[in-house]
Amino acid sequence: MSPAEFKKLLDRYFHGECTPQEVAFVEKWYENINGSKPLTERDADEAAARAWAIVKPARKLSTPLYLKIAAAVMLLAAVAGTLVISLFQPEESLQVASVTVTQVDSEVVETRNNTERSYQVALSDGSTVTLEPNSSIRYPQVFAAHQRVVELSGEAFFNVRKDPSKPFIVYSDEIVTKVLGTSFRITAFDDREEIVVAVKTGKVSVYQKPQSEQSDKMEDVILTPNQQMVFRRSEDVIVKQIVPAPAVVAVDSAAFLQMQFDGMPVTEIFTVLEKNYGIDIQYDEEVLQACVLTSKMTEEGFLERIDVICKAINAGYTVTDGAVVITGSGCN
Repeated sequence: MSPAEFKKLLDRYFHGECTPQEVAFVEKWYENINGSKPLTERDADEAAARAWAIVKPARKLSTPLYLKIAAAVMLLAAVAGTLVISLFQPEESLQVASVTVTQVDSEVVETRNNTERSYQVALSDGSTVTLEPNSSIRYPQVFAAHQRVVELSGEAFFNVRKDPSKPFIVYSDEIVTKVLGTSFRITAFDDREEIVVAVKTGKVSVYQKPQSEQSDKMEDVILTPNQQMVFRRSEDVIVKQIVPAPAVVAVDSAAFLQMQFDGMPVTEIFTVLEKNYGIDIQYDEEVLQACVLTSKMTEEGFLERIDVICKAINAGYTVTDGAVVITGSGCN
């Protein structure tokens, strides 16, 4: 990107003619240079002039190399908040870790994160995607009228704006994830054995991509908060699990976090845990109705708390299909 091209980008920004991705780029670039100071046309021009002054000594280099350095400086200013770059590398070895935004065709954009930090992508519907290092995502500049479709390679956290009339669909190699509005993480690197979809809020539907247009759609796996789906490529199977570190999801959970019980029936404690974490706990209520517990739990995680309760009442538990199943002979 040359100084003239960047000036045109700023002109289009202040005339409201930029794409959402270009708007995000300009605002991130300016924020990293001038912090929270309001973005004005005059201040933007001055900031750009300061940035281009850094690469002015490189004008003596060949034109292609000068433009590479100039573009790298502007991108680093936007992504990393820094304007430091070596101007003395030979052209063939000039490589800058950056976020690249490529126009795939007239409608589709690809953002690739080659940095060592997360990068947030703003989509046209107000949804956001936190793209992790060594990952890329393809998406329309403006979503279609009936659905929102993106393609992910690598890892990203999605915060999807709710819109019942437009399902949000993520293609990640063999797996398709479909939601209306929720937040979830997908990890789908080409060189890894497993693809993982983990839900933070809301509900998602996950299924294997049909091998051809004539193939039947695979059965959906429905995931709720603190559940994840693991697709094992070598076995061609999908396993539903609880996420490794379940988080509290109840809006009014503060009163329950200390979990202080004085002779409380364990069936009521299980109800509290279900409300806190949104995870189904299955047990025979008649068998456990006489079991009570006096205890205080503060720092334990979800499964640690289940383990404490089970040991206290001489019971056991298993995690099956994204739920906890309690087994025991009851209490006298």
